[in-house]
Amino acid sequence: MGNAKVKAGDTAPGFTLSSVNGETVSLEDTLRAQHNILLVFGRHLG
Repeated sequence: MGNAKVKAGDTAPGFTLSSVNGETVSLEDTLRAQHNILLVFGRHLG
C-alpha cells in the first residue's frame, strides 16, 4: 500500500500500529469500540 493515493471521502484502509505504550492498536478494533479517530496523512519530507 506504500504509494496508494487516498482522497478525501475514501474509506480508510485497515492498519495496525504500536501505541506509545507498546500496545498493538488496529483501526478495526478502535472503530468496534466506538472510539473517535482522526487520521492525518502527510507527505514524506525527506
